[in-house]
Amino acid sequence: MSRYKPSLIILVFLITSAINAQIISGSATVELNGPASQEQTLEAQELSRKEMKSELVRWLSNSFEIDFDTSSLLKNQLFERFIDSCMFHAQKESSFKGKSLTLNYHLTTDKAEQLLGTYNSTMEAMSIEAWNNFILANTQERYDDIYKEGFKVLSYASAYLGNPVTVPGIDEKYLVDSCKTILQSFFDRLKITSSNMILQGKSGQILNDAPKITVQIDSTALQGIEFCGILPNGKIYFTAVSDHNGEVSLDDLKIPFVTNGTLLYVSLNPGSIVMKKAGLVKAQDYGILLRNSQDQTFIFKVSRSVYTLDYGAVSVSNIKIPSEYSSDSYLHNFLRDSCYMQKASGSVPPDLVITVKSQVSKYDYDETERTAIKFSNQFIIKGLSTNPPKTEKMQSTFEKQYEQNITIPYGLLFWEANAHLRENIKKAISQL
Repeated sequence: MSRYKPSLIILVFLITSAINAQIISGSATVELNGPASQEQTLEAQELSRKEMKSELVRWLSNSFEIDFDTSSLLKNQLFERFIDSCMFHAQKESSFKGKSLTLNYHLTTDKAEQLLGTYNSTMEAMSIEAWNNFILANTQERYDDIYKEGFKVLSYASAYLGNPVTVPGIDEKYLVDSCKTILQSFFDRLKITSSNMILQGKSGQILNDAPKITVQIDSTALQGIEFCGILPNGKIYFTAVSDHNGEVSLDDLKIPFVTNGTLLYVSLNPGSIVMKKAGLVKAQDYGILLRNSQDQTFIFKVSRSVYTLDYGAVSVSNIKIPSEYSSDSYLHNFLRDSCYMQKASGSVPPDLVITVKSQVSKYDYDETERTAIKFSNQFIIKGLSTNPPKTEKMQSTFEKQYEQNITIPYGLLFWEANAHLRENIKKAISQL
């Protein structure tokens, strides 16, 4: 008979398991000005998630020899699904120390391996289902479904973390390679045209004579195909989907605040089929070559909008407002150089009547021994030449806090407040 009691054996087993189980962690610390705001909590969560992702990539490499390509936009977007699952099941700890908030997420490697198995099983099943739909659509020449199901196959099969998914019943053929071969042939026949390549009008107003983009294959229109327009700074200008005629209309687009001659790059966005909020994931990101100029490039022909400006800044505390903030000259320069607008003069009627008021105040928080400087701003933008005429009203707040025992850097403070003011003027105008 064993001289060890069952309860002791169980205890030894649990202690041994706890020692052998490794922990994957993500943590972050953010400095606080007072009670943690929702924004600061979200910042700590995002930083913790970023570290957790790095640790999971390292764990995959060390434990399974899975080298994750962090430079791949496609794989990074899909990998976020695995990160979501890990963060959901991780143990969360939060602590406050002094004026800082620390968040820690801990996940055992055993749990991570279980979640990895579930994730891979899901990706494999979805990729095979999409493959079967893809082959059927290709046989029946259903072009809309060939496009959509093909990119589903490439998305889900690429997301699999481990040895590549193979074609059902043919272990020596990889799903990604087989699908890519068929889809490349499809793209070599795909034709995208535009009625004209000029985008003209006034900044902030609807396009004049907006062009139409048409997508076809073998003279058959493709419906439900998403396009994405990107400005040279990388900002998405529009997303739009082709209708039953295979057409994308740009009729409702407004001219952004860009210089005359700025280019706009329009690409297919197949990533949106499985990743709705991923931004632009091009066919090239999937390894598909565009041999027939399926990307389109447009050019803006912009006329400057004419404006008037009524600006005022007041202090309701013992703070002297510097001329750099009280004067409207900086805003006029901004509207001219960054919004590409023209100050009204003579008898030329304005397109926009802009009113901006800023109030500066000061508060002392004795419980945290800090001083806050607050800028409360109000914006009224009247669009006289919009159809129909429209008025946009908006408010914004900019606040900075400082230790009470230091000298407040007012020069830097008003420079930052001015940048906030300019950013929100542009935002208010864009919402007309």
